[in-house]
Amino acid sequence: MSSTTTTYPFHQVDTFTATPYLGNPVAVVNCLTLPAPTQEQMQRFARWTNLSETTFLLPPTDPSTADYRLKIFTPVEELPFAGHPTLGSCHSFLRHLGSDRSSALIAKREGKLVQECAIGLVNLQVSSDGATVRFRAPDFIRHEPVDAPTLDRIIKCLCLNQEDVLEAWHIDNGPRWIGIKLRTASAVLAVDTTSPTCDIPAIRDLFLGFIGPYPSGKNEGGEEVANEVRAFVFEDIGEDPVTGSLNAGFAKWLEASGESPAAEYTNSQGTAMGRQGRVRVRVDRTQDKTDIWIGGECVVCIDGVVHI
Repeated sequence: MSSTTTTYPFHQVDTFTATPYLGNPVAVVNCLTLPAPTQEQMQRFARWTNLSETTFLLPPTDPSTADYRLKIFTPVEELPFAGHPTLGSCHSFLRHLGSDRSSALIAKREGKLVQECAIGLVNLQVSSDGATVRFRAPDFIRHEPVDAPTLDRIIKCLCLNQEDVLEAWHIDNGPRWIGIKLRTASAVLAVDTTSPTCDIPAIRDLFLGFIGPYPSGKNEGGEEVANEVRAFVFEDIGEDPVTGSLNAGFAKWLEASGESPAAEYTNSQGTAMGRQGRVRVRVDRTQDKTDIWIGGECVVCIDGVVHI
């Protein structure tokens, strides 16, 4: 190994699942006690992992306001915020502390931790065993209807059934999602980006998310699931298995429009890819404000070191 590399503790964490390899993985590099790689090195490593996101745990800018700082990279760019990397990185942070220190920290904070990232401070809630993590959905950077020409382009390029498309809004909370409500969960599952009639290059610049309800509140297996969700980022990863930021955007949009199915509900994502992602949504309403929490279980699938 070259003398110019540094060896970092590493986890690959599967998120929004308790069953390994059925959720969405994130690569997490622990730089908490070591000199951080350069921006170029971080991006190069993220491009090499070829996961939807790779993150780097760093000391917080101000330890009195955050527990750690996080930098989040796709294979092609840095993101100010992303959902499943937030869950997986928090879980990795606690694992690196060790069971005694993490248990003491969770107990002392009553499960309330804070992540610093480019979008600002993100409030987290952690279960007593650290296996389940929730983040408070961040505010929208952009939230407005999608213009008609852009929506027409999406419908034509994906050969969508016009009658299935109910609404489309920008629900940008870091990743620049366009959220599209379809009539049913089955319509979401029917979106076929592999069809030869699709024109994917013409929508390569867009981050697209689809949501549709299960009419009975249960999926075909009889499990209580409110919605089916799918996410597509064609410029680098194609379909994303389970997407916290998109589910956060949808949850805030549904709440703002009075369409939240319940104070607590579960979305399914990854079905079309053979995954079983489960995103838990909780809506905390008070007289002064409404907080939306997005969470799920996490499990470490790879534990070791990397050389950067």
